[in-house]
Amino acid sequence: MEDLVEQILLRLPPKDPACLVRASVVCKPWRRLVAGPAFRRRYREFHRRPHLLGVLQILQGDEPYYSRFVPTSVFRVVDPVLPCWLVVDCRHGRALFATTNPHIEGTLDLVVWEPMTDDQRRVPQPSPEPEDYVDYAAAVAFVSTDKGKGVTSARLYSSETGAWNETTSLHHPEANAHFAASVHVGDALYFRGIGNYTIEYQLTTARLSVLEALAKCNGRLVTMEDGGLGFAAVDNTIITLWARETGPEGAETWTHRRVIDLKTLLSEDALSH
Repeated sequence: MEDLVEQILLRLPPKDPACLVRASVVCKPWRRLVAGPAFRRRYREFHRRPHLLGVLQILQGDEPYYSRFVPTSVFRVVDPVLPCWLVVDCRHGRALFATTNPHIEGTLDLVVWEPMTDDQRRVPQPSPEPEDYVDYAAAVAFVSTDKGKGVTSARLYSSETGAWNETTSLHHPEANAHFAASVHVGDALYFRGIGNYTIEYQLTTARLSVLEALAKCNGRLVTMEDGGLGFAAVDNTIITLWARETGPEGAETWTHRRVIDLKTLLSEDALSH
């Protein structure tokens, strides 16, 4: 009987997370089943890729800036408008924001927000020293560049210990961290540099390195369909996809994959916005 119940619950639609919540309050056995790690793992495997619950927008209004959650499913957050919150990155059902520190004027705090539960956790700043460029990822990783010294540094925050690890640094005159979302591929985070470089941070070894990026290309780093690192170069309505691949002699290069013309996929009204 329990196996039959599990098979039914596995088929609850991920686009409506409230279904699992309602199922968990039916009785204690159902609650233990839904809350168990084995069920969560099988639920992810059954539905494969997680469903998109919504998107986060950065807007300007009465406040200097604010973020807004725009639902793409039946799921709704408690408060979709987040004043003075600048969305930085999203991953694994959580979003990372930079927001003003209410106690120290002119400084920013990091906040990890879980839309499903509305849980908000402030993360201490990794360094009191201002940097020329900063970038964050939802790991939470912090990458900064002292442009005057040509030094790029990185640190990783652990929610278990509530502390940042030791700083890893490298000297490179042009690998300046860019304030933009990162890409998580394998055991590494990748950050787009302001110059023609990509910054790689290995999460396990805390190793920091620089990869040569595509020269003079506007666009952003992406995760390819096969899970590898990619780059989407944008020119008006044309998106050109490149993949980071290892050649026969072990050298990594950017390989052209395909070209997407948005005019063939979207209406003129959509493109005008």
